[in-house]
Formats: sequence, structure tokens, C-alpha cells
Amino acid sequence: MRRALASGSRRKTVAQAALLAAQSRCLCAPALPPGVLTTHYKKRDRATDERWADVDMERFADNTDLLIVGGGPAGLAAAIRFKQLCNEQGLE
Repeated sequence: MRRALASGSRRKTVAQAALLAAQSRCLCAPALPPGVLTTHYKKRDRATDERWADVDMERFADNTDLLIVGGGPAGLAAAIRFKQLCNEQGLE
């Protein structure tokens, strides 16, 4: 490995590789106005951001007794156990 890195003038140094990686990340980043580092809603109010002008920001809330996220083995086991406990208590 050292021999491969040390040999040849066409090999990039670690610093050059890091610079190249940083430049390629910059190409993938979303276009933000000058001076804006983030679009996080706690840092920049979306009510004043023109990019969010046509987006409905109202949230939907639903009341549940139990919410199981995921349909894998653990979620299925949780749902079965909850139903067993409800049957023992006479609840639906």
C-alpha cells in the first residue's frame, strides 16, 4: 500500500484528495442565497422564506391509543401483545 501511494508522480497526496472531496461536496449542496448557511426551521423562519411561500405548513394531528411504527417482527409482536392485553381487560 505504501509503495503504491509513494510511487508515481500522478498519485494525489492526502491533502489534495481531501480538497477534491470537499469541492465535490460543494457541487452537491443545494443552492442557498449568499450568507445563508442553513435552512433549518429553528434557525431560519420559513414564514419569511420565499421558497416556502406556496407550501401549506399546516400539520395534521391524529389521536391514537397506540401507535406502532414499522411492520417488522417487533411491531407485529407489539400489536399482538397489545391485543392480548386488551382482551384480558375487556377492552376493544
